[in-house]
Amino acid sequence: MSDFLDFVELYVTSGNGGNGTVAFLRDALNAKGGPAGGKGGNGGDVIMKSDSSLRSLYKLRFTHHLGAGHGGNGGNNNKTGAGGDDLQITVPVGTTVCDEEGSLVYDFKYNGESIKLQRGGRGGLGNASFKSSRMQKPRFALKGEKGNEKKYTLELKLLADIAIVGFPNAGKSTFISAVSNAKPKIADYPFTTLIPHQGIVYLKNGVDYILADIPGLIEGAHEGKGLGHKFLKHVERCRIILYMIDPDNLEAGEPSEQFEKLKFELNQFKKELTERPYLIAVNKSDLIDDEIRDEIKEQFPGEKIHFISARGKLDLKAISFALGQLIEDNPPKVEEAKGITLKVFEEEPVISDVKEVEPGYFRITGTIESSVAQIDFNQFDAVYFFHRFLKKQGLIKLIKQYGVKQGNIIIIGETEFEFAEGD
Repeated sequence: MSDFLDFVELYVTSGNGGNGTVAFLRDALNAKGGPAGGKGGNGGDVIMKSDSSLRSLYKLRFTHHLGAGHGGNGGNNNKTGAGGDDLQITVPVGTTVCDEEGSLVYDFKYNGESIKLQRGGRGGLGNASFKSSRMQKPRFALKGEKGNEKKYTLELKLLADIAIVGFPNAGKSTFISAVSNAKPKIADYPFTTLIPHQGIVYLKNGVDYILADIPGLIEGAHEGKGLGHKFLKHVERCRIILYMIDPDNLEAGEPSEQFEKLKFELNQFKKELTERPYLIAVNKSDLIDDEIRDEIKEQFPGEKIHFISARGKLDLKAISFALGQLIEDNPPKVEEAKGITLKVFEEEPVISDVKEVEPGYFRITGTIESSVAQIDFNQFDAVYFFHRFLKKQGLIKLIKQYGVKQGNIIIIGETEFEFAEGD
């Protein structure tokens, strides 16, 4: 079984924050001390990093659900709970991350990039955090904020300098095994290559480059025929195209027809692909005579055609150096990965929307939902704290702007309240 895997769906959960604690100082010198409940630890974040040593998403094939560590609860004597361990997910360079709606979250193009996919839940405050001149001995603490579970789609697109494109049995696998360190499976039947292969070509002049052997295309590949989309996506990241022509493939047409058909499939998939630098190689040329060679040249006016034989080792050195020169003439844009962890999510506003779901009933959404979920309304002082929170954040005025009036019912998460302005 091959260890190449280029598509994975993951459910990842950031860690829950630990609960804050209600506690009071009790010692020999202070029998009735002040509040001393500690804060809960923050839940672990979800971190994703790129690693150029990985070649596939194979290690993630059975780990569809992953979670960060939870924060510990706060303790007595103002002790803060332990923070939860971050979840570290390592992926190959060339991996794209999309959310459940299919929107691109991040595209790993360089080695060592690091992103924070999700923030862990905040630890709940202990009662020591609520001491004030108006409340000397608060009997109230916040629960830890829950982590978030989200689904992501990871897709790997090969990063290579040159993509070898051709119809099935054109000799692409034989070519890449002859000029590079790749050892793909080779046989005399169509679709021998079912997964892309990469190989590195080392030239004596110090130039080296990566070749990608793209599985054979067929007509209609841009519409998904023959797993076309699955294969064509790997061409996207390659700077140069090597069109591999098989003069013995009469079903695919004359060499010039094969070239035009291959270009058409690339163009239909993504027009930009046909605008990239390219070379044309006519493989198996040890099986054709000079007259046929001349006929093929006439089919490509103005083009330089490389006649090679991957199996017979004919002119492989020449085309390898020609590809190397094309690489030199078309350098990539160099960009180093920054040594920081980029946050790729956006925090919601405290109140993102207020909707009247039925007369006199208003549902409020936003991060206020997670804030309310941290409150245990069975505790003493909880209602007082909640009203203070709304007023301090300026939310009472904001809620009124949406048409909420005294005595209306507001719904936040799973909790209902009667709206009262208070003093």
